[in-house]
Amino acid sequence: MTAERSQAHPWHGVSPGPNSPARVTAYIEIVPTDTVKYELDKASGILRVDRPQRFSNLCPALYGFVPQTYCGAEVGARCAERTGKRGIVGDGDPLDICVFSERTIGTSGFLLEAIPVGGMRMVDGNQADDKIQIPGEGTLKQVEIAELYGRDEAHEVIRRSQRDYRAAFGTG
Repeated sequence: MTAERSQAHPWHGVSPGPNSPARVTAYIEIVPTDTVKYELDKASGILRVDRPQRFSNLCPALYGFVPQTYCGAEVGARCAERTGKRGIVGDGDPLDICVFSERTIGTSGFLLEAIPVGGMRMVDGNQADDKIQIPGEGTLKQVEIAELYGRDEAHEVIRRSQRDYRAAFGTG
């Protein structure tokens, strides 16, 4: 008899953690030594090569997302509320997370527990986006760091992204 094994989908099949938002599970897509940007293929749950890093700088922290989160209407509304900008929507992706670690980790595609201590509210075009993005091919978009915030606001953004997830995908 053979037992079939399958891996949980990192976005949909992994819990954000029982103590969220104070402690969250993070799925790491990129580590600081990566010279290539990897991104989760949303359909398969497998990391894919997105593009080479275009600049000489590397990502300074472990970078990924919080499972079962989605930047939709509630995250967009919070960004608009805090920045006074109109027409802001969520970017349609899981909530991004940067994790600082005292240890060097050389490969991506793993889960870890993180303690949110703050965040950076970004506006990319008209989308709320909690990460620094490299401009797209051919066109430069205006990307603004609209606000730096502490732990309490980070928890609020996590809660809103979890409600957005439930609205988009059902209960997780």
